[in-house]
Amino acid sequence: MSPKREILAELTTQELRASVDLYDLTVSDRRVKDQLVDALARSRSVKIEGVLQNLSPERLRVLAQAVAANGSGRSRGDSPAGALGGGGAETRRIC
Repeated sequence: MSPKREILAELTTQELRASVDLYDLTVSDRRVKDQLVDALARSRSVKIEGVLQNLSPERLRVLAQAVAANGSGRSRGDSPAGALGGGGAETRRIC
């Protein structure tokens, strides 16, 4: 699974819907989380930084911890948690 898709999979359906709206993507059923993740992951115009920019620092920390727990055997720089700035004592907001 790509780092982008791993991060997106950890977002709530509400967060995913907001990103789908932001990027004006079409999804057949906005209630189905997998369809939202798939639409965002497939779109080349969607940058993970843009998806995460409006999340609170606390939410980013939770995401980083969740993604780090799922990313087995990767170094911090290669993992999705590394992209979130996770794994360290402080997590900075991605803008």
